[in-house]
Amino acid sequence: MRTGYQNERQVEDAMAVLAGWIGKNYGVRVVYHGGSAVDADIFKGIIRIPRLACASGITEEALMLLRGRVYHESGHIGETKLAKSEYPKKKALFSILNALEDRRMESVLSDKYEGCRKVLGWQTDYYNKDIASKMVEGKIDAVLWEAMVAMSFMVECRQPLWKLSNKAQIYVDEVYQDFIKVKQCGSAKECLKLAKVIYDKLKKLNDELKEEQEQKKEQKQKQKQKSQDQDEKEEQEEQEQEGSDGGSSEEQEDSDEDKEQDENGSGAAKDLDDDEEEEQDGSGSDDSDDDSDDDSKDEEENDSGDASEEDGQEEEDGDDEGKGSDKSEDDSKEDGSDGDGEEESEEESEEESEEESKGSEGEEESEEESEEESEGSEDKSEGDDGEDGSGGSSEDDLDDEAGEAESSEEESDGGETEESEDRSYDGGEFDIDKECEGVDIEDIVNKAIEKALEELDPRDARYTSLKDSDDHLVPNATDNDKTVYKNRREKVSAQVAAMSRSLEQALRAMAKCRKDPYLRQGRIDRRRLVQISKGLSKEVFYKKRPGRKLDVAVEIIVDESGSMHNYMEVQLLAMAIGESLDRIGVPFEINGTTTKYGGGHPAIPQGSGFTRANPMVYKHYKSFGEEWNSVRHRITKTGAYNHNIDGEAVEYCAMRLVGRPEVRKVIFSLSDGRPCGGEYNDGELGSNLRRVCERCRESGIEVYGFGIGTEKPRQYYGDEFFVGLSATSDMGPEFLKRFAEVITKGEVKI
Repeated sequence: MRTGYQNERQVEDAMAVLAGWIGKNYGVRVVYHGGSAVDADIFKGIIRIPRLACASGITEEALMLLRGRVYHESGHIGETKLAKSEYPKKKALFSILNALEDRRMESVLSDKYEGCRKVLGWQTDYYNKDIASKMVEGKIDAVLWEAMVAMSFMVECRQPLWKLSNKAQIYVDEVYQDFIKVKQCGSAKECLKLAKVIYDKLKKLNDELKEEQEQKKEQKQKQKQKSQDQDEKEEQEEQEQEGSDGGSSEEQEDSDEDKEQDENGSGAAKDLDDDEEEEQDGSGSDDSDDDSDDDSKDEEENDSGDASEEDGQEEEDGDDEGKGSDKSEDDSKEDGSDGDGEEESEEESEEESEEESKGSEGEEESEEESEEESEGSEDKSEGDDGEDGSGGSSEDDLDDEAGEAESSEEESDGGETEESEDRSYDGGEFDIDKECEGVDIEDIVNKAIEKALEELDPRDARYTSLKDSDDHLVPNATDNDKTVYKNRREKVSAQVAAMSRSLEQALRAMAKCRKDPYLRQGRIDRRRLVQISKGLSKEVFYKKRPGRKLDVAVEIIVDESGSMHNYMEVQLLAMAIGESLDRIGVPFEINGTTTKYGGGHPAIPQGSGFTRANPMVYKHYKSFGEEWNSVRHRITKTGAYNHNIDGEAVEYCAMRLVGRPEVRKVIFSLSDGRPCGGEYNDGELGSNLRRVCERCRESGIEVYGFGIGTEKPRQYYGDEFFVGLSATSDMGPEFLKRFAEVITKGEVKI
């Protein structure tokens, strides 16, 4: 994460805003508390910051969030000129005004201060990612707030990293052309006027959406009621049809029973006729009317006869009986009389009733099919035709038809959704005052800071420093200082030349391309042609190995405390290192550090809760973005002043290196090794220096302590990371080898 300032101009601009914290610009008063939240009272000009946020070991991300939060609130105190009574009471209108004023105020700060622009820009990107993750997780449901935040990002040429909800997108499409006019607003009152315009448009749009939604609900209710009525009607018809089916089946059963009874009855009647015929035959009668008349006449005429004649007469009567019965059947059909003719009429009526029942069943099946197509439900055929396949569909066919009906219904529903998607949204209320109750951006920052504070190492949390009064200065050098620099440089010219030669030699050795021979693949090694021709070896190839670059960035810290009686030697050492690094093209910075007061802070007593309250003074002699030849004469301004807080100085330089693109990052601390703040807590300062060095090395930043005429830095920086020197004039081969070993990380031996 690249967050460091690139030159002293940016440092000055950023510190101009920081100066507002203590009242130099806006009359801001900072109050530290024991909690973990950052808040402000812009009407009273008070910013409340957790004391633990000033602890050693806090992450750069948390510091950036803290800076951005304080910059933001300081900007409101200085730029938002609205009386408390002028703020709108409506939640939605206040939310719109807040979004507009934030953009206007932060734009003013960014134009004034380069450091502010960098911090606020980084903070906006952080918000975008954090809000996007919360939207994906479903933790935010505030349509108006979502739309305002999205438009705030869009005004800053940043697209929201999440997909806006339907209604939020409608809001953005409706009023973004008005929202972007915030760039033309010159005051908070103009933002308030613009906020009212946007509020009125959204209010009107919300009412229209509400009417449309109510109309759709009414239509859906009507369709639902219509569907219910149709279902009830169809159910009633089915019940009636089932009743008619039951009646027809009962009639059919009755007709069958009657048929059986008629058959039995006709048989009985036929037997009775036979008996009568026998009696009549015995008396000389026949079953037909004509024959009976003839026989009766014959019997009257012939009272007597032989027995043989009577037997023959009986046989003839038997034959005439069959003829007579056929004739009687024909007569009964013509005359419509009872007997067998009645049986046939009943059979015909039964056939007609069966045909009617079949027709009713066919109508029932057609109704069921239409019901399946409209509702997409699975109906089972209860009729006999559905079972024997004579008139209905099978169950599988019905399932297929139901599935097709469901798919067609889904397609129709989907088409309606697509048509109404532009002006609809899922759920929610039509109250824009409730739609702005989302996650506050201030809450996002506070929660991130709270999390960072909770993850602090207890050893780091014990050390807190009051950084509000720290000064960052760029020494003013004159032409006379250039002459002084040339004169002093001559004292170490020989040492500079030797150091430069050793570093250049190491650099050439690292950058040289080398050949890796005796390989089985690669380029043919011509020196191995004999082995190739005789087939003595297969390792006759080689590859070129490119050299390595000296990819390193260096921070140089000059201790300017009063105990540095040999500060001139330290100044000459800083000159020699700067000249040597410049010759081999290694980027570096030189910063001097001391304290503002000889003792503790005069206005802050002991027991204020801070380990270090005495303000530190950082002197930026050379920054990464500056040319050494243009600013090197500033180094003549180093001296011995008040106290030194080495742990915080190393921590500050480590944060500066975090943003560098180089692979290796190195810190050289030129000091006497005794941290002192003038507040009678040197033991805590020394422990913090050891802890800072340990933490920096864990993150990949190398920290070395240089001691001129003293071995005391060894106990704070460690034996492995200590470089001792009696005097600058004694920079002999041993020192040069050690320095080259540090720069090249031991890859080259001089």
